[in-house]
Amino acid sequence: WIAGVNALFTVEFYRTARARLGPGGVFCQWVQLFELSPTTVSTIIGSLREVFPKLLLIESGADLICVAGRDATPRIAAHLSDRMAPEAIRTDLASIGVQTPEDLVVRVIDDDTTTVTPPSLNTDDNGYVEFHAPLELPAFLGSAAWAPIAARCDGAASPPFAERSAANPSPP
Repeated sequence: WIAGVNALFTVEFYRTARARLGPGGVFCQWVQLFELSPTTVSTIIGSLREVFPKLLLIESGADLICVAGRDATPRIAAHLSDRMAPEAIRTDLASIGVQTPEDLVVRVIDDDTTTVTPPSLNTDDNGYVEFHAPLELPAFLGSAAWAPIAARCDGAASPPFAERSAANPSPP
């Protein structure tokens, strides 16, 4: 997780985005799923849904595409063939394995019927995602690589980072 990215996933950011949408406007956001816990993902979705109660969640491998409308849930199937017709759009969609409208519709994993109850909303004031996502990295990268860092954070003795040995390498 990169410091500062949190600002793109806060209730305040979503309010600003919604305020700038025109009638029928659509907000779309990419969320990486890799290295994020279900709790952190539910916090992001819950924060988005706080501002955009009607939203679509579309799975794309290790990523999530969130699509929300200013006035209503965007209907993905309506006019999809026409919107997928331009060559540039077909090329982009093909890069994620979408060749037909049906390929896209089958990836919809939530159409605003699922209730997500996050532990907290992510706001500018609490920075929930900013401070929780980095703590989840050891679970994804392997605890051995992060043991020296964890030991230093816990106050346990650990050699300085410059004094690493082959048995205690730096994280990749």
